[in-house]
Amino acid sequence: MKTEIPAFAPFAIECVGSDCHCYEVIRVISASTVEVRRMKATLSKSFVPDIAVGGFVGHCRNNHDQSYDFESDPSGYIVRLRRGKARDSWKGSGRHFYFSDRPHEFRDFNF
Repeated sequence: MKTEIPAFAPFAIECVGSDCHCYEVIRVISASTVEVRRMKATLSKSFVPDIAVGGFVGHCRNNHDQSYDFESDPSGYIVRLRRGKARDSWKGSGRHFYFSDRPHEFRDFNF
């Protein structure tokens, strides 16, 4: 019996608290195992944090307006993701990931 390998979106997003980091899919090993590599994400120069008094050291009022420029990084950190049994989850190195058709990066300036 041949196992069908599903098509994957080109990007995997790692969720760490409220921050998100972008990885690119570099190798599909099987239907339940994929290798991804961390991408370079550079905060766009057009984004200037609007910091107000409050929070730990300030509150960034335009936190969700940030945008990033992405590029492949051949020397980026490689993680092998495995599909979990619960709710079709994906984990690698003890962290949670999801797949996306678009790259996504987010740094929560309020922490």
